[in-house]
Amino acid sequence: MMYLSHLIIYLSIYAIAVSGLNLITGYCGLFSLAHAAFFAIGAYAYSLASLHFQLGAPLSFLIAVAIATGFSLFLSVPSRRAGGDFFVLVSLVVQMLTMSAFQNAAFSGGMLGIASVPAPSFGPWVLGAEQSIAVVYSSIAVIILCLLKVLTSSPWSRILVCMREDELAVRSLGKSTWKARAEAIAIGCGLAGGAGAMFVAYTSFINPEAASLEHSMLFLSMLLVGGSGNLRGPLVGVLFTLLLPEALRLVEVPSVLISNVRLIIYGLLLIVFMHLRPEGLAGRYRLE
Repeated sequence: MMYLSHLIIYLSIYAIAVSGLNLITGYCGLFSLAHAAFFAIGAYAYSLASLHFQLGAPLSFLIAVAIATGFSLFLSVPSRRAGGDFFVLVSLVVQMLTMSAFQNAAFSGGMLGIASVPAPSFGPWVLGAEQSIAVVYSSIAVIILCLLKVLTSSPWSRILVCMREDELAVRSLGKSTWKARAEAIAIGCGLAGGAGAMFVAYTSFINPEAASLEHSMLFLSMLLVGGSGNLRGPLVGVLFTLLLPEALRLVEVPSVLISNVRLIIYGLLLIVFMHLRPEGLAGRYRLE
């Protein structure tokens, strides 16, 4: 039961984070390599708010989301003038600078990170058992996904999709493409920050590796495998990517080789999907 709760917690966290990336990449068509940076920003913000300022879990969570959303300006402002390859480079710069900042800043604990983050609490109720955390986290994920369902069914999301296909045509109709794009980036980064806050609240530890390029590539892999442009794609990708390593437990693989075998499997999967199913298992938009 404890192991199942652990899986549900991680599925909920990554479902929220990858759904945020889906807004940026799947709906806006912007290939971002900085998603892990905003995940880490939310995690560090939550850690500092709860550990040093003794704020409760709900307020610390809102602060983490707000700060990650504010830092999304570093992506949305450059996207006003150019997208495509330029946006990829900007996102890579943001990712590298964020990781470097967390590695060298005093408030982040440097390479050692921040430990002993208190367990999430709601007044006198402290979420100590994994089962209770799994229930709360899965409930939060369901609520967020329902809100995203409403949002992606609105005229606003249709503007994003049309802008992804032909931005000039959308501008000719008098629509503010940058405003819609900035809103999507802000929501996507805010969701990443919220997922980071949930992650550190569960693990009680965070270090700069959370903002690494490898972590961003994991988010992109989940989106690529599941598919983008709808809400079910990220869920399928997260399920497939997180549950696949668990299958290795059924195979007699030496423990020292498990991590390398996982990397090989991930690499082979990406190659196969890029050639045979570029739009992912359940996606609509073909990433190019």
